[in-house]
Amino acid sequence: MVKGVGSITLLALLALAVTVSASPTIVNKNAIAVLDLSTHVARYSVNVRVANEGKTASSTYTVGVPASLVSNVAYVGAQDAEDNDLSVTKQGNNYQVRIAELKAGASTDLQLEIVFANALSPLPKEIGQQDDQKLVFEGNLYFQSPYRTDSQKLEIRLANGKVLSKTEVKPMSDKGSTIIYGPFKGIGANQDAPLRVHFENNSPQFTMLQSLKEVWVSSSGDVQVEEHYEVKHTGAGLKGLFSRIDYQAKHMQASPAAIKQIRASLPPSINNAYYRDQIGNISTSRIVGTRSETILDLVPRFPLFGGWKTEFYMGYYTEAGNLVKPTGSRLRVNVSLGCSFDECVAKDHTVRIILPVGASDVVTQPLPFEVETWTESEPAFASLAGRKVVVVKLPLTVSEHNVPLVVEYSLSSLMRTRDTWLTLCVGAVLVSLFAAFNTLSAS
Repeated sequence: MVKGVGSITLLALLALAVTVSASPTIVNKNAIAVLDLSTHVARYSVNVRVANEGKTASSTYTVGVPASLVSNVAYVGAQDAEDNDLSVTKQGNNYQVRIAELKAGASTDLQLEIVFANALSPLPKEIGQQDDQKLVFEGNLYFQSPYRTDSQKLEIRLANGKVLSKTEVKPMSDKGSTIIYGPFKGIGANQDAPLRVHFENNSPQFTMLQSLKEVWVSSSGDVQVEEHYEVKHTGAGLKGLFSRIDYQAKHMQASPAAIKQIRASLPPSINNAYYRDQIGNISTSRIVGTRSETILDLVPRFPLFGGWKTEFYMGYYTEAGNLVKPTGSRLRVNVSLGCSFDECVAKDHTVRIILPVGASDVVTQPLPFEVETWTESEPAFASLAGRKVVVVKLPLTVSEHNVPLVVEYSLSSLMRTRDTWLTLCVGAVLVSLFAAFNTLSAS
């Protein structure tokens, strides 16, 4: 009995050894990384030559993330050598990229991008009204990867050349606002080397604590879009009291790290744009339309310093034909998924597309990244069934999420003219009531 168990165990170990020896062995032959810290969002991009030194083919590649930055990952993207977007899915703290089959002995080039939000910490945490803001970034000096890396180079790009301190390791060189580390040789899988950079960066830490975009799709007439925002400056706080005299004396050169203007990029051909400020801080606005976009500038009465918040909403109307297009017998609505503001970070971003009454067979086209989505309904005038609403939610949003959100649905010919018939019927009823009232008054 014991002898039989030992034979089975030996066979299992031999089978496992054969499987391990035959599994793909991925190696990063050369990795050139760029860490862009010039704004308030940290963007890490890597061009990597990947080789399969195993005995079987592989169709996946795993991207690692430093443990200290896992909660700051807002976006992970990948492209092949022909700039084709590749599918990326999250697996634990890592991300798996679906690549074309990489046969044993073959190699390929990949372009990887990781965007970290709220990864820059102000130090000191409070500054004077006219002081420059200093930020700290901490991460991994090496390319975080579950595979061995034969050679790697890291380039850090800053807003300017004012660096208070940085990780000192050879080889390293400085070129103005750029720090270059490496090349490093023979980096082990998941090898970690602390990286810390303390530098000047007056880019306002523009963060949306909550953002909501609602799109009311009409079966006829205009489409209404309304966006609600709760904004907070998450950078260095203001030391002492705010001086309006000093701020006005230096005008736009004053308070270099404060948020002095909020710029929204809206679609072209909009009309009746509006905004409402919850606390009365936004007092000035300017809107300029071009063929490609409409720019809306909002200027707060008080600039936003670190820790300061404001709430507002804005909206506009546009002809249905600008956002809703027929596709065969169905209709397709196409809106931007992300925020309307440049370089904004949204911690809780929701998009709601309210479809016309009678919409059915609703399908949301897949997005190149993972989101939370569902369909609900809300009450509608003269309808027991209500209107179907497509909801898409992202926990952390950056400008890379500004991709088309496409929803297809079916709508009968009768329901497409529903609003027109309702308007005519209501108008006829009002005219009849008015005529009846005049008749009764005369008698």
